[in-house]
Parts: sequence; C-alpha cells; structure tokens
Amino acid sequence: MKIRTRLSLITIQLTLWQTTDKNTTLQSRLSTEADTVEENADIQVTDLNDCRWTPEMYRVNVPLTTTELNAIDANPNYLIKLADTKFGWILECKTTIKDGMTELLLLKYNADQVIPV
Repeated sequence: MKIRTRLSLITIQLTLWQTTDKNTTLQSRLSTEADTVEENADIQVTDLNDCRWTPEMYRVNVPLTTTELNAIDANPNYLIKLADTKFGWILECKTTIKDGMTELLLLKYNADQVIPV
C-alpha cells in the first residue's frame, strides 16, 4: 500500500527513488491488488492513496475502566472517539496507578477517508 501524507498540494510531481542499502529489486503485490509494486520505482503523487490521518495530535488525560484498558491492550492502535467530531488513532497510552488517570496521545483521523463505526 502506498500512503499519501501531506503531498496533496504537489499533484504533478514524482516522489523520486534515491538510493538504499536494502533489496532494491524487490517486487511485491497483494493478492487483492492487480498492480505490482517495485521498490526502486519513482511514484506519481496522484497515484498515492489519501492518508487516513492528519499531521495533528491530541494529548488527553482520561479516567479509563479496566474493560477499556483491556480493549486498548488488545488493539493498541485503536481509533477512539473523544467528542462528536474528534477521533484519533492511539499512539501512546500511559496509565498512572496513583490517580487512576490515563494519558493518551492520539493521531487525528482524516474525516474524508475514515468513517468511524
């Protein structure tokens, strides 16, 4: 999967392959895709998928129940809801036993690409 980050303003250019010490002749394809990906190929920006997040983060302190903490342990990169229009992908989760609060660092989701359920 190719991922578009904040290249949406540069739609007529290529992201150029530079160099690497890895396997540059590697070609791969998911069983669900028709196109083969070449590791050493230049990529047209308009061919990239839109990003599922935006380059913004939320840092919040919340009281979580044991059930909620277990759900995060089971899926540490879960998309969670903060408010009616605020959702984020979990990047970090730190719990303090002393006060029972959990600090979450969330990556803001892209509402144009992700529909929370």
